[in-house]
Amino acid sequence: MAVWLCKPTTTARNNTPNYQRLINYTACCTLLKTKIAMEKVTKYYPEAWFKVEYEVDEIVVNFKAWRIRALDEEVLENSEIDSGEPDIKGHIKWDGCMNFKQDDHYCGMYHAKQTLMLMTEIYRFKSLLGGSFEDEEL
Repeated sequence: MAVWLCKPTTTARNNTPNYQRLINYTACCTLLKTKIAMEKVTKYYPEAWFKVEYEVDEIVVNFKAWRIRALDEEVLENSEIDSGEPDIKGHIKWDGCMNFKQDDHYCGMYHAKQTLMLMTEIYRFKSLLGGSFEDEEL
């Protein structure tokens, strides 16, 4: 992650490939280069019928969610997942803002309720991380 403590010049931005930038316009121009390993976590939400893979770093939680087609209640990892591609992909930032793309359809109101339940679980996961992630009210 590259942390810009002020608005960087175009030259400076172009000379920092493969780094995520956090721009804070209120401080002086100092660049701190630190690569942070993404922590990967897989969770199953049987009530919502989704499997979610999370990648967590200091400011964002990326997620990919697959709809569960056949639930194995004894060993959740053995549940049958919809496909190779996730049904929902997105991220949630430390401040609670979420962006996602959905390649899924609803077969009735219960699918919409399952997706709402999934979004609630994603926010709950974020809040349990602590630090700047825990400010969200559920």
